[in-house]
Amino acid sequence: MKKRFTTLALIACVLTACHSTHKVASNTVQFSQDTLVLNATQESVVPDGLSYEKAIAIKETSELNGIAAEKKWLKEHYPDHTMKSQSLMTNNKKPYDVMTMVSPEGKELKVYFDISSFFGKF
Repeated sequence: MKKRFTTLALIACVLTACHSTHKVASNTVQFSQDTLVLNATQESVVPDGLSYEKAIAIKETSELNGIAAEKKWLKEHYPDHTMKSQSLMTNNKKPYDVMTMVSPEGKELKVYFDISSFFGKF
């Protein structure tokens, strides 16, 4: 009887553990220079700046510092590329800087920055 109770208790624990859910915040968490973004499906998205969904979130409070942070990030991640253009875009009511970079081979690359924390703040 004791063995049966222990087995049932173990099964109940396993089923409860499998069924329980963990709520994960869907905001941006910053780790040093890289940012981990958790989306609505709670899957991690490592930002590489190659789309709006994977935009680099710049966490500055003024345009001067924000622009400097964008330039620093580009220099660190694409040191051999040159800047072709910069565009201010809006996606899902958030402002983004979209930088068009050119590689030494002539290939264009667009890098997306979420600038909502500093856009319009001097």
